Amino acid sequence: MLTLKQRWLSGLWKKYQSLPLRCLISTSISKGKQSKVPQYPVDPLITDEICESDTKIDIELVQHLEKLSLVDFANKEGLLRLQAAISLADQLRAVNTEGVEPMYSVLEDRSITLAEDEVLIGNISDDILGCAKETLEDYFVVPPGNIDYIPEDSYYEKLKDDKT
Repeated sequence: MLTLKQRWLSGLWKKYQSLPLRCLISTSISKGKQSKVPQYPVDPLITDEICESDTKIDIELVQHLEKLSLVDFANKEGLLRLQAAISLADQLRAVNTEGVEPMYSVLEDRSITLAEDEVLIGNISDDILGCAKETLEDYFVVPPGNIDYIPEDSYYEKLKDDKT
């Protein structure tokens, strides 16, 4: 049985074996550095069997997420989008990253210059705070984030009907 890395490499080889070698070599490889970022799109070889999700989307989970996010998404389209996001996270979790150093930038082959931290326009705090609806001691006042969310039973009845 092939490992995930071996399957990925064999799939990559099959896909690009007909291309000329110069198409596969990036500028960083030609300069002696090898980029870890693929130069062409790579089809994922992670299947649903590898990354089975333990997360079950039930009404209690939907209610909890709606309470945290203050967004109503308990409809068929919202549940499909949530399931797709969980599936993507499961695919990322299935990737073996053991021994891989974290990347700080996807532009490994280029030096990134930082701009000097210079104040171009000073003393504009009054102008900025003037844009806020409410301020308190030179701070923005924002609405409370965790408002008690009182679910309506009829709202979730439609969701139960859609699942059946």
